Amino acid sequence: MMLDARMPVAERVLVELRLGGTVDAVAARCDTSAIFVRTMLDHYTRLGMVTESSSLCSSGLGAYSSPTGELSMEAQVHCAGCPLTHKVR
Repeated sequence: MMLDARMPVAERVLVELRLGGTVDAVAARCDTSAIFVRTMLDHYTRLGMVTESSSLCSSGLGAYSSPTGELSMEAQVHCAGCPLTHKVR
């Protein structure tokens, strides 16, 4: 599913969470607060719609879920050897 700026923010958050984004990464990509994303994550988790990605990523950088492959310098260095890191080719 492609993200559209006209989509409600809660729907964009759901899509990003389903892609495996961490709270901070989803907040940045959806231009919203981490508090809102955490609240939506808790809600969607209770409904069984998503699982928390931090269980896979100890860094919390969410590099493995970046759909565009654009990673911060910190994520590039920290996540360089991780097999979960999404790489655009």
